Amino acid sequence: MRIAFWLLLLINLLLFIWMQGYIGPQDASREPERLARQITPEKLHILSEATPVKAAAEKPASACKRIVGLSADEAKSLSDAVHVRGGWETQTLPQPASPLYWVAIADLPNSTLAEKKKAELRQFGVTESEIVPGTSPGSFAVSLGLFREAQRAQAFLQALLDKGVRSARVISRETPADKFAVELRAPTDQLAATLPGLSAALPGAVTQDCPP
Repeated sequence: MRIAFWLLLLINLLLFIWMQGYIGPQDASREPERLARQITPEKLHILSEATPVKAAAEKPASACKRIVGLSADEAKSLSDAVHVRGGWETQTLPQPASPLYWVAIADLPNSTLAEKKKAELRQFGVTESEIVPGTSPGSFAVSLGLFREAQRAQAFLQALLDKGVRSARVISRETPADKFAVELRAPTDQLAATLPGLSAALPGAVTQDCPP
């Protein structure tokens, strides 16, 4: 029994020595050999399977210019001319006209009262007046003057007050837009190269930077 024990121990020892490569030719697939072949293993990195996607080409810088003082036809022609260009955007904007300042005796309920007011004005030495529709539906007004500048309207009203006319007043009246602006947005280099030619065809227009 003791001989069998020592014989088994000796066989196990020889088997261990052989597996470690100390006896016979070394097997390249053994773990010690693979470790020996590694060169600077600390520099190895695990790479992601995903392939990096190249960044999309950057969109070219764009600029914006506003051409003002255009008639309706000029604004349409300009927009039509640049719509065929790729990457260009246009926007047509009405330019509100300056308000008019109306000096009148307004909102009289009927024409009879309007005629009476007109007769009273003649007594104060005001001979130029006209009966027109009032500011509210169905009403009437005695129009005395129409001005583009508020200061002139106020001065005229003061002259009427000096004559004794107390019922007249200044009324601001909005007028429809008769001028337009066109905003052009395009790549900066294209806009800089094309804008002079566009402006030359519109001698009455003014080119401005777009508002922020």
